[in-house]
Amino acid sequence: MNQSLPLTVKRSIELLGLVLIALVIIYLQNILTPMLMALVASVALLPVYRFLIRKKVPNSISIFLTIMLMPSPSI
Repeated sequence: MNQSLPLTVKRSIELLGLVLIALVIIYLQNILTPMLMALVASVALLPVYRFLIRKKVPNSISIFLTIMLMPSPSI
């Protein structure tokens, strides 16, 4: 019972999936944008945190200093 769907049905399902993904991204843009910005900021500040940890600075102080070194956005 190994039935395969016709190619047109497969492509229709793929197209529907792409449209749904696009709609989800559009509707969740207000949530996804800050999350992506936070991800970029955390990746950019990770070397500073690791440097402070290597210099035997306590973990909580390393986190605090790393956050304080982050430039604030200008409006």
